[in-house]
Amino acid sequence: MGDGVYEQSIREVAGVVGNIKMRNVTGNPEPQYYLPFAQGLIRNPSLVARTAGDPAMVQNALRAAIHTMDPDVPVYQVSTLENYVSKSEAAPRFQTFVLTVSQGWR
Repeated sequence: MGDGVYEQSIREVAGVVGNIKMRNVTGNPEPQYYLPFAQGLIRNPSLVARTAGDPAMVQNALRAAIHTMDPDVPVYQVSTLENYVSKSEAAPRFQTFVLTVSQGWR
């Protein structure tokens, strides 16, 4: 059954994982599965790598490995998980700040 993102109606599932918060850390977890890259059109592919030590030290090696496989693949928005979570929490944090400050002016 097609879901509009992938063109094939029958797919090989490469892996099943637990529920994941895909869009932000405050959203509801959703079931997730992984498919082989060749089976579908992925509009915004991402790569997640777990490192030991400083993630910034691995960044150039990851870029080089990706460009070795395909030099035309753009690599952008490289970030640590800590920064990603911080950005996703920025708007709710700011809203809480504004509400707190506005309550103090009453």
